Amino acid sequence: MIRVIRVVIIGAAVLITFLAFFGIRDSSRSPYTGIQHHNLVFQDFRRDSPNTDLALQPGDKFLSVDGIVPRNLNHFNFLTYSNVDLKPQVYRVSRGDSVFEVTVKSIHQPCDRLYSRLSRMVVGFTFILVGFIVILKRPDILGILFTLNCLIFSFLLTERPVTSIRFFHIAGEVAHDFLFTFLAAFFFHFCLIFPGKEIVGGTWRSRAIRILYFPPTILFLGIFILALLNYSI
Repeated sequence: MIRVIRVVIIGAAVLITFLAFFGIRDSSRSPYTGIQHHNLVFQDFRRDSPNTDLALQPGDKFLSVDGIVPRNLNHFNFLTYSNVDLKPQVYRVSRGDSVFEVTVKSIHQPCDRLYSRLSRMVVGFTFILVGFIVILKRPDILGILFTLNCLIFSFLLTERPVTSIRFFHIAGEVAHDFLFTFLAAFFFHFCLIFPGKEIVGGTWRSRAIRILYFPPTILFLGIFILALLNYSI
């Protein structure tokens, strides 16, 4: 069983590396609006944004881009990143009970943004490399948990390529939610057995491990259902 898990983890490391290369390529070619948002809710403008003259306020929600309603954040990224010609795009925005439109301008990615993304990718690859070395040298549960944590950090630090395929939009969201939800459980499990402690039945460690993955599993199932419901709208 451990051998199978090792093969799966190594395959995941290769997949994350492969996707990260294409992700940094697409993000470097993507237009830059300087608009900061969280789950399509406007937060603020970056100081070098070409859109600081827009009448947007924190809390405004983006409803559509050029008349197309984004199904989720990955779909929204496709709608904006694919604007390689840097044409102005019309965002439909809701604020309270009112709905209005704004024309969003785009420019090429600033150099400091490119360097920042490249730096995160290098850090992500470093996590992958360290995890790969550990799991080759220590093929036990401790090595597996350490490598899992490394892969999660690398996934969260790197970027995925932009695609028009609907399946990958929802699959990317589910994968991100899964890893983010289980990160604390994997890390705590690693801490419980580090540096190789034997877990004796009936101790608080054995009880903690038995229930460790129950809360994130329930949480992820709820997030998964909500993601599917929101995506179908």
